[in-house]
Amino acid sequence: MPKQCVFPQVPGNYAVTEGMEFPNYYNILQLDRKASAEQIWLSYHRLAFLERQKKDRADMRKLFRLEEAYESLMHPEIKQKYDSAFDKYFYWNMPHGLRRKLVIFATGFLAAVILFLSLHFL
Repeated sequence: MPKQCVFPQVPGNYAVTEGMEFPNYYNILQLDRKASAEQIWLSYHRLAFLERQKKDRADMRKLFRLEEAYESLMHPEIKQKYDSAFDKYFYWNMPHGLRRKLVIFATGFLAAVILFLSLHFL
């Protein structure tokens, strides 16, 4: 059973407390969102090795963040939950104008698809 990782929750199925920052595990591990399990493993071990080599070991927070990111992204079920939660968090925390443009674009695109399909199949 994969270790359950705790990450802030977001609107929808989730709720974010005000002032809480959602961790971007892909940035912590210096990865793209399309990274495979092998790339996640390699990135975690490379960064953890570099972090352990530092002389100043008083601050272990970065290493703990690396471990948290690795545990969350390595298991497919947890990664899928994290990705959906991150998408919802990003949507609700983007500037209002950008969110409005995104909704207008999506509805316009949907209307164009419906129009195309209705003309194509009539």
